[in-house]
Amino acid sequence: TIPSLQAKWRFVSYDLHRMRVDNDFRHSDSGRVLSLKVGWSLFLENPIFGVGAGDLRQAVDDKYQVLYPELESRKMPHNQFMTVLAGAGLLGFILFIVSIFYPLFYQSNYKHPFFLIIIMIALLSFMVENTIENAVGVAFYLFFVLLMINHLDHNNKKQRIAQER
Repeated sequence: TIPSLQAKWRFVSYDLHRMRVDNDFRHSDSGRVLSLKVGWSLFLENPIFGVGAGDLRQAVDDKYQVLYPELESRKMPHNQFMTVLAGAGLLGFILFIVSIFYPLFYQSNYKHPFFLIIIMIALLSFMVENTIENAVGVAFYLFFVLLMINHLDHNNKKQRIAQER
């Protein structure tokens, strides 16, 4: 019912059709899918430790050069989880997952709906962008997570003091 959403859906469908039928990866959405394929390929070559976060850009460029030399636009894996898998391997990915979900389970924070919403927003963002690969993304994530932890910690202290009286 929303014209701009309908137009976007038509463009995504067209772009993915061109990718499948014509092997054309020059557009936005097909380029993102291709970046995920490149990231997955890098992970499969280096599954335990990855290629290294500092070497990821060069490894991505090298992989594009081997698999898709005709493409000029070479995107990093367009998903935070894939970026971590390719750059840090399975060991780094496990550490990443633990560090992302630890605040949720710290003092049973998963019981608080606003905290769940903050984590869900971050996770959804991780699915379509490299959210925490820049300072703004890290600051956004940490600001809201630490703000909620501080708020919930403060409330827990107030409850303990009230129970002691």
